[in-house]
Amino acid sequence: MSSDVDLRDSVRPLTHGTTVDRLREAPPASPVLAPFSFESDPLEEYEEREYNRRRLAQFGVGMVLLAATVWIAVERPGPWLVIGVVAFSALILWGTSMTLRQVVISSLSVGSFAASVDYISWRFAVVNWSSWWIAVPLMAAELFGAAHSLGIFYTVWPARKTRFTTTRDATLQKVFIVIPTYDEGAEIVGDTVRAALVARATYLDEYPHGDVDIVVLNDGRAGGVEGWEAVDAMADELGVLHVTRTVKGGAKAGNIENARDALGIHDDTLLVVFDADQIAEPSFLLETVPLLGDESVAWVQTGQFYSNLENPVTKWAEHQQAIFYQVLCPGKSASNSAFICGTNVVIRAKALDEIGGFPQDNVTEDFAASLKLHARWRSVFVPGVLARGLGPLDLPSYFTQQNRWAIGTLGVMKESFWSILSPRRSGLTGPQRLQYLLACTHYLSGLKDFIYLLAPLVFLILGSAAVRGATLHDFLLHFVPFFVVSQTAFWLIAGRHTSIRGLFIAFASFPTLVGSLVTVITGRKVGFSVTSKSRSGRRSIRHLVPFIVAAVAAAVSIALAVWHGMGPARIISVVWVSYTLLCILAVLELGIRDVRGIEHKAKPERATDAASVTRRRRRRTGVVLGSVAAALAIAIVVVSAAVPKPAPVEAKLSLASSSSLTWGMMLAGDQTAAAPTALKSTRLGIVGRTQLIGDSFDAEWAKALQDQGSTPWVTLLFGSTPRSIDGGLLAITNGLFDARITAWADAMKAHGGPVMLTVLPQVDGNWSASSAVAGSGLPKDSSTAWARIHRIFQQEGATNVSFVWAPASPWDDAAYAPPADQVDEVLLSVLHVDGTAWTDPEADLRATAAQHPGKPIVLLVGANGGGSSKAAWLRESLAAAASIPAVGAVVYHQAVPSDGSTAESASGWSLDSDADSLAVSGLVSESSHGSGVVARTELASSLAEASAESTKSK
Repeated sequence: MSSDVDLRDSVRPLTHGTTVDRLREAPPASPVLAPFSFESDPLEEYEEREYNRRRLAQFGVGMVLLAATVWIAVERPGPWLVIGVVAFSALILWGTSMTLRQVVISSLSVGSFAASVDYISWRFAVVNWSSWWIAVPLMAAELFGAAHSLGIFYTVWPARKTRFTTTRDATLQKVFIVIPTYDEGAEIVGDTVRAALVARATYLDEYPHGDVDIVVLNDGRAGGVEGWEAVDAMADELGVLHVTRTVKGGAKAGNIENARDALGIHDDTLLVVFDADQIAEPSFLLETVPLLGDESVAWVQTGQFYSNLENPVTKWAEHQQAIFYQVLCPGKSASNSAFICGTNVVIRAKALDEIGGFPQDNVTEDFAASLKLHARWRSVFVPGVLARGLGPLDLPSYFTQQNRWAIGTLGVMKESFWSILSPRRSGLTGPQRLQYLLACTHYLSGLKDFIYLLAPLVFLILGSAAVRGATLHDFLLHFVPFFVVSQTAFWLIAGRHTSIRGLFIAFASFPTLVGSLVTVITGRKVGFSVTSKSRSGRRSIRHLVPFIVAAVAAAVSIALAVWHGMGPARIISVVWVSYTLLCILAVLELGIRDVRGIEHKAKPERATDAASVTRRRRRRTGVVLGSVAAALAIAIVVVSAAVPKPAPVEAKLSLASSSSLTWGMMLAGDQTAAAPTALKSTRLGIVGRTQLIGDSFDAEWAKALQDQGSTPWVTLLFGSTPRSIDGGLLAITNGLFDARITAWADAMKAHGGPVMLTVLPQVDGNWSASSAVAGSGLPKDSSTAWARIHRIFQQEGATNVSFVWAPASPWDDAAYAPPADQVDEVLLSVLHVDGTAWTDPEADLRATAAQHPGKPIVLLVGANGGGSSKAAWLRESLAAAASIPAVGAVVYHQAVPSDGSTAESASGWSLDSDADSLAVSGLVSESSHGSGVVARTELASSLAEASAESTKSK
């Protein structure tokens, strides 16, 4: 007889006597079922046509995915393509037999694939390779997260009905129900035995010819557990068999294998395994054993569900594992990839014999056995609740359970990774290999969550960014579609089975899972840990310490971000850290409830009729979609409120003018006034000062200059002092100053108006703190350090800042100069020291203009000493600047030309040091008509007249 079982569509417990195939009536029960097949079956022909139509539709979707993958990875088009892929996929899938819900979920799954390619491609483009130690792990974690998200969508994709052919009556086979126990106690095991007795009686009522033995496998004696005798006494009292080992070994697998040998559970027998706390439903055997009538099926697995949901830890753990048993396992079964889960399973003894029984060298013997068996055998997962057990009663027990599962699964991956990948070595199909890879790597999610926690903290606290060159606009353009589509699809799939509690407690596992990974990598041997079935008498909070530390670190990082200023990069990181902090606080709240022994409040009984269930599902779906929309709306509002509006940020200062020059002044480091007292009436277009990287941008000073029409110019020196050795180029390149650079960028952006900035001044001179020719500096380090600084400013959105390249010899700086697109102006410094010969700057100006074509030149002039010689030299310098169109500004160096000069030491260099020099300044002021911008022709004429009068007077 041929029967079709659609295991994907079932959403309720299977009941004996009820058809599991809506298209075909089940035949009457018979003691012996002989092979039978139809010569011509219209139903099969219909299903074949439907299958071919679906395959054609899937082929079309596959072609769309292939084309989209290549194009998206190159172009990274953002949300519009994702929307188009979702719509196009829905149009294709609409013509199949999929339900509306399946079409929506499948279309969103395809859209999630497109969005993932778009986002991951963009993320690769903005990886900060200079901080590879945090950037590479974060990139790997995001790849891992995206891959497993897509793995969920692949697993639940509607597939062809699984076909099983009954070739014999499985009810004629001997059945052994084994209940392994270690230290659970007679009371707990007794309840399990009684439930098994009821299940046996129900089964024998339907199949009187059946033969079922119940066996308690007592490992308490071998383990030296106090009171182990009570378990044997309970078994005798209830009239079931018991096998009690005297020598332990192989943990649970060894216990089962010992009983198989002792009782002859081999060859043509069936083995049912219940953990000591699992209470079987009366219909368990009825719903599972007949499926083994297909002799290619090695085992039938059912789900695990908890009964003690009044316990908050159990409640949350139930929500976590519901994703696996109620969402993923039916999909895995469709690709013959449902593995043995240790309990609530019926296994063909003959299949176990082929692999030598359960592996006894792995703490997850069930998973290891499945991998070996799936090379030749098939498996079935039956959805619905067919047994309930006790979940972990406290967080330490939950973490112990997760640690055991992680070590076992990761151990299988370590030993069999290449075998899984190779179809020849594993004997697995492609879908099976994919499912085992997803299962083996699942517990790496602890490392992923740890990296997700660590990366933004590193940026906010240490200033080392894992991302560079990314703007807020780009982030929202690529991340939001990826997040919205994948989360919407996930909650539509899993929302009816789980809640946010499941995600919170999964996050809580990350310290445990990281420890499990270390254990597997180092090869440290660990014993089999049984999940405790009773609460610990201790009220320790040691297991909460990592979360307390993480919460403090998150709070500190947010406070630092607020203190430094909330630029786009910090806003993204703060939102990220805030979400993580929410997860941490949820875990701490659960931990406190757990320590205090507060039980979960049970909800009142709900109606279970079909109409009520449908209404609840619709409400739940609406809540999920509404929550996603509300979260996005809140995020947009928060981001819009936090990000400085782009409108107030003005464009960079433009000095490129063939008809005018901008007049300015460089002040002493501690001088904040616009000009010296004698020059108060002079309007300056540029006012500069020198500061250390450890200082803060003086927003009040900059605002005062902006209000009077002047542009602030800051020369930024690295290091703790002007001449300190800790301001070297390598220190900048390696990110030691990233936090301070970011703070300066954010502050200058917040200023809004144009700002000129010089970094690495005189980098080609051996006197510079950030020298490329002295100490450990090399010429090539100059452009690298400059690029890092420039990138941070761009990343923070400080587009109002113009970068002024200021080498000692700008006419011969090719070995040091950054790329031209990272330079806005070039500075030529011509400073005269008293006692030296006066120079003509015109030759240097023309040489600098030739070296940097198309870049405005800022001429910085200054001289100490006084009298007519200084005034005459100033007139010559101004005349040269006025005659060369490439010169955009002339700035007088009012301060002493040394780092950290003060106002007191600047008097000899001041323009008001003598009357003649002050007259030159007045001449410039008159030519600018009080605007700070001088017409070249008018200035040249005025300078010529002044020089003639000076010569005449002499």
